[in-house]
Amino acid sequence: MSRPQPHTFRQGGHTYTGTWPGELLLAGVGALVGTAARYALGTWMDGGLSDASWSRGTLAINMLGSAVLGLLVGATEAWAHVDRPTRLLLDTGLLGGFTTFSRWAADAAGLMATGPTLVGVVRAAVFLAGTVVAAALALALGLAVGGALGMRIPTMAPLPLAALGGALGAILRHLIDLAWPYERRGGLPWDLFGANVAGCAAMGYLAGRIRDLRLRAFLLQGVIGGLTSFAGVVWTIWESAERSAWIGAGAVVVLGLVAGVVAAAVALRRFGAYPGGSGNAGGLV
Repeated sequence: MSRPQPHTFRQGGHTYTGTWPGELLLAGVGALVGTAARYALGTWMDGGLSDASWSRGTLAINMLGSAVLGLLVGATEAWAHVDRPTRLLLDTGLLGGFTTFSRWAADAAGLMATGPTLVGVVRAAVFLAGTVVAAALALALGLAVGGALGMRIPTMAPLPLAALGGALGAILRHLIDLAWPYERRGGLPWDLFGANVAGCAAMGYLAGRIRDLRLRAFLLQGVIGGLTSFAGVVWTIWESAERSAWIGAGAVVVLGLVAGVVAAAVALRRFGAYPGGSGNAGGLV
């Protein structure tokens, strides 16, 4: 199979080079998150209102999406010059998947059928105009807040690689849990201990050796980030306290924290950017 050929795209006086599969993946990842967020927020806001003629969730979603767009544009001095991968992820993908035009139009059509023709048309017109005005006000608010923040949006080109690596790391952590089931480890979180310590050691070792931004995103923020779990440590402490077994589990957690820090420090000192070490990691993430 031939390798996808890169293409060039000119935007705002700048030229970007990319491949169609990579760009499709960026837009898809953003849309995946945006659509899931829209479904969750819409379901929560419209709970018990399935017979309503219009969706409160859709109105809130479109207003929130407009506000976020305003925030991004206002926070970036030249949104037109934000690199193409980042725009594909945030604009085409995330906000495109989060906001919805079709449901908005369907709600307007539903309002037209709620009474006599004239009444229904008036209701739909008020709904459409009101939504546009509310979204415009939300956009203006986002622009104002974003302009006050003046933050810089970093490139999102490596994000699909980080997401893929995170999925692989989480799968690996789950495989460790399956290979070392709860009963065999005496109810203690030794699986979490092993995953976290191994991940810390790997982070310290690889941080100073990998320079490529995409490879760092895949391995450091992705695979190792997905393999290790801070939330798992917190949950273990909470769960152990509930079943009055916090002494043994707490000891394993504390041991894991100490071992993880030591493993990362030793690996960084020998291979990475730790003071006195032989390399320069240039940052862990």
